[in-house]
Amino acid sequence: MEEIQQRLDSPEFKNNIALVTHQILQANTYVRKMLKRVSDELDKVVDELRNELFVQTMEESQTSFKTREVYDLIRQQYRALKKEKEDLFVAKFHLKR
Repeated sequence: MEEIQQRLDSPEFKNNIALVTHQILQANTYVRKMLKRVSDELDKVVDELRNELFVQTMEESQTSFKTREVYDLIRQQYRALKKEKEDLFVAKFHLKR
């Protein structure tokens, strides 16, 4: 056990571990960037679809709404605004860095 521990504690072995770890992380950088970009694009498309559905619903000429319809419309707008707020906080955090 002591031999193995001494070998693991050697600077050369630690450098090798750090190098291999760095290579593994760097190999996944491109994939992570692509996934992040595609995920952001998907979020934008979903938001646009929600907004379009909201606009279409509002354009329909209704003189009265059911309670559930009003609740759904308000909830939908709340979620959209909440998501936009969260996205702005994330952008602010990245800009501060």
